[in-house]
Amino acid sequence: MTAIELDAFKMQLIRDILAINNLEMLDDVKKYVKQLTKIHQSQGSSEFMLNIPATVEELKESAERGLADIKAGRLTPSEDVFRELEKKYL
Repeated sequence: MTAIELDAFKMQLIRDILAINNLEMLDDVKKYVKQLTKIHQSQGSSEFMLNIPATVEELKESAERGLADIKAGRLTPSEDVFRELEKKYL
């Protein structure tokens, strides 16, 4: 991701946050950002990379892989995922 693309991504994120008019939801966003920052800092890297598809083609490929996993029964209930994340990061 180029510096310009990163700045554009940040600006879109800011616009998305500014569009939220619910104080409770904003508080949740703030807490989540703090948790992510804490995780990032504990990993000791200077870059925090999310696995976000960069192109429409990558997005389609990711969706196709996900659908194939569903058809093959390779699923993990969200409750299990959240429990693991809470154990690891909270």
